[in-house]
Amino acid sequence: MFLVTIARPRFDAQGNELFHGKIGVFPLVIQEPTKRTSVNTIATLETKPIQLVGKKSYKEKKFLEKVYLAIKEKWPREEIGHPIFIQQDNTRTHIDSEDKEFCQVAS
Repeated sequence: MFLVTIARPRFDAQGNELFHGKIGVFPLVIQEPTKRTSVNTIATLETKPIQLVGKKSYKEKKFLEKVYLAIKEKWPREEIGHPIFIQQDNTRTHIDSEDKEFCQVAS
């Protein structure tokens, strides 16, 4: 599963693309050490998907901070200072717009 962040592309009056709108793709995974080792191999990290994605995983894995950092990095400079509206699909795992941590990261 992935968390994908996109925006509306921006064009100038002549139709030239100013901003493509692609912000980031964030995999919802965790890394755990392998369970078995042997004489021939050492313990390594194994990438596994997060089995249950919820509000707690969003906060623990800092997905919000990663998304906002990507938005700040890639957002068109001429639109800095204008409000950015974040639209989430309507699953229960998303964070409420009144959440303290959400407001602190988004400000």
